Amino acid sequence: AQASQPRRRRRPQTARHADNITRREEILAIAAHRFAQHGFEPTTVREIAKEAEIHSGGIYHHFLPKEDMLDEIIRAPLLSLTARAMAIFHGPADVETRLTAMFLLYLDHIKQHKSAHLLLFNERRFLRKHERFAYFADSQRSLFDAWLKLLEAGRADGLFRDDLNAFVTVTMILRMTNAIAEWFEDDSSYYTYITG
Repeated sequence: AQASQPRRRRRPQTARHADNITRREEILAIAAHRFAQHGFEPTTVREIAKEAEIHSGGIYHHFLPKEDMLDEIIRAPLLSLTARAMAIFHGPADVETRLTAMFLLYLDHIKQHKSAHLLLFNERRFLRKHERFAYFADSQRSLFDAWLKLLEAGRADGLFRDDLNAFVTVTMILRMTNAIAEWFEDDSSYYTYITG
C-alpha cells in the first residue's frame, strides 16, 4: 500500500487573526504618516503598499476604499478628544482650572495622536465635504463651543479683560495647537515635567 503523505498542520485561527491585526495596524501607521506628511488625496494606495512592502492588492484585504483608512485613523482619537473635552467643560472645577485642563488635554492628544491631529486640521475641507465624516463637523462644533463658553465665563469672572474677543481667541488657540503638532516631537520626560 502506498504510504500516506503526512498531513500539513493547520495554523491556528487565533494566530492568523493576531497576525492580521498586527499587519493592519502597521498599514494604518504607514498610511497615517503619509496622509499627514503628503496629504490624503495625493497619497496613493500603491505608495502605502510599497512602504509596507506588500502588493497593492494586499491593502484591500484589510481596507476597501482609501477613505476606510482615513476614517479608522481619525475617528477614535477625535471622538475621544471630544468626550474628554466635554467632561472637562461640564466638570465642577472653576473656569481657570478647566481652561488649563483643556490646554493639557490638547497637548496630550498631540502626544498620543500626532498624525491624526494633523489630519484633522489639514484635511478639514475634505472631511466637511463627505457625509461619512459628518462626525468631524459635529465634534468640531462641540469643541469650539466648549472653548468659547469657557472663555466667556472667564471674562465674566474677571480672568480676562472685558474687551476680550472670545471667538477670535478660540480660533487662535486652536490654530496654535495645530502649529504645535507640526513641530512636536515626543519628549516624555519634558511632557511629564510640564504636566506633573
